[in-house]
Formats: sequence, C-alpha cells, structure tokens
Amino acid sequence: DRRQLGLMVDGVKLETLTPVSATHPFLLNVGSEQDTLDADLSGFFSRDRDSYRWTEAQAEVKLTVPLDTTRPRRLVVRAVKACPDASFRQWISVSVDGRAAGRTELLGAGMEFREYPFTLQPGATSRHPAIQITVQPGWNPAKAGGSADSRTLGCAIDWIRIE
Repeated sequence: DRRQLGLMVDGVKLETLTPVSATHPFLLNVGSEQDTLDADLSGFFSRDRDSYRWTEAQAEVKLTVPLDTTRPRRLVVRAVKACPDASFRQWISVSVDGRAAGRTELLGAGMEFREYPFTLQPGATSRHPAIQITVQPGWNPAKAGGSADSRTLGCAIDWIRIE
C-alpha cells in the first residue's frame, strides 16, 4: 500500500487558560454527554434519561479550567432532593477547594428542580478547582420500601454555574 494517509481524529478538546470569572462564566450541564469532558465527576451516578445525574451523599466536581476567586463568585446548583416525601428533609452543603460556600435545605421533589445560590469567598486563584457537594441525610429508595433501587442518593443535579 503506497497511499499517503492522514490521521483519523475522534475528537478534539480545547481548554482555556482564562480563569472562570464574571466575564468568563462556567456552566456544567451535569446531564449532558459533554459533562465528563468539562469536569472530572466523582460521587455521581450515570446520567438519567431525563438529562440529570443523581449524586451519592458526597460528590465532587473537579474543573478543568482555573477559577479566579480574587473577588467573591456566585456558584449556583440546580438540584432537587432525592426523597419524594415532603416531610423528609435534606440539606446541601457546597465548598470549593475545602472552603465552605454555604448550606441550604433542598426543596421540591420529582422534577421540581430549583436553583440554589452559594457565594464563594475571595481566596487564591485555583488552577484546577474542586467543588465538594455534601447532602445530608442520604436517602435509599429500597429501604424506604416500594422500590428496587438500592442506591443511597444525595440529590439530583441538572447543572452547576459559576459566575
């Protein structure tokens, strides 16, 4: 074979060195096929057919872009609690690189996603920031009865935005 062949490219990923800031916001659509390219996810279950992911009681999102925290930043998580029972209360806590951003009660059930804003306080710019998400208490559908789903769930997350 004497052909001069090029190469076959399956995909290309471009990364920016510009830190996430008010002028360069970051949006991670957790339920999209692109989410694992834009961040390293741990403590998340596979994508749901409705384009979101359930978390375990503790989850982490490692960003592939730097985060400018020389000024306060707003981090918003669009989420819904795991348990459909309104009397079952769950709280979500968010921190970035180990620095607490806040804690609030998760509300709604089913597809009643809500936006939960958190404030990232000023600190050093991080080259590869990690967002830690903790949901208390976790909820197990099988233990509650009526479901074969034996996972212990934190919450369902649709997207995360930093501005």
